[in-house]
Amino acid sequence: MKKNNSNNIGISLIIHTKNEEKNIKDCILSAKRIVNEILVIDMSSSDKTADIAKRMGALVFVISDSDFVDNCRNFGFSKARFNWILSLDADERLTVSLADQLLRIITENSYDVVMIPFKNIRFGKWMRHTGFWPDYHPRFFKKGYVKFPKNIKQPHVPQKISGRVLTLGADECNAIVHYNVENLSHMLAKFTRYVEVKGGGDFFEKNKINPQVLINYYENEFRWRYIDQQGYLDGMAGFVSSKFREFFKFTEFVKWWEKQGYTDIVDEKELQKIVLKEYRLKGDKSMYQKIKLFVNNLFQAF
Repeated sequence: MKKNNSNNIGISLIIHTKNEEKNIKDCILSAKRIVNEILVIDMSSSDKTADIAKRMGALVFVISDSDFVDNCRNFGFSKARFNWILSLDADERLTVSLADQLLRIITENSYDVVMIPFKNIRFGKWMRHTGFWPDYHPRFFKKGYVKFPKNIKQPHVPQKISGRVLTLGADECNAIVHYNVENLSHMLAKFTRYVEVKGGGDFFEKNKINPQVLINYYENEFRWRYIDQQGYLDGMAGFVSSKFREFFKFTEFVKWWEKQGYTDIVDEKELQKIVLKEYRLKGDKSMYQKIKLFVNNLFQAF
């Protein structure tokens, strides 16, 4: 960790955690060389996250647990003593090449916010497609130039960004490495947590729900990721991730429906008509052959 600078020109590393004893050490080590202080904002972990962070030289703030980590980020930013903030989650790593580049950006002082691409690792594979690359986030910025809304009701809301923005090129050397999904158990845990806290967000509140809107809401997710975003080029990880995202969208609807008291949301006969039409199409042999040929061509890519 770099020595403190009396005029506060330097980097505050801020990490938000919840039961991250497996990840916190490597996260800190990846950035420790270039930062002037390490702040861990821990949401009342029940494991050894806080103890490990303290041994690594971090100042730990233990706060109450929250459904949305984003509701705590402004608190973490307010505790920074240096003029630049590097915001990481425990499952993210700074590379040597990116670290050196961030130091150059400070020296040049031409920007206030840096948009950084994310190298998302799912099931051991770098997802170069499937809608997971370059996946930009404002994770390096001068204090006061990135703020989160108050009283956030769903995760992953856009931040308020001001000042001069630099978007790094979509190259691996510029990316933060994000160990997004380790295995099936990890995927299911994230899946369950986000369905519970998100519950469909506000989509179903803002849109008039009819059978076609409902079906498109989840079916289009797979089509967008696997076909439009070339998820097939990510191999089986692309296929599995696309299907999980489709099912996540469907489960969001079920959670929202649950909140409505399981009432009939759409016209049952209209829903049956659309579903039967879809299955008649699937029974069309010529259409089946076209789809089979298309899929076979896709899988020749790996």
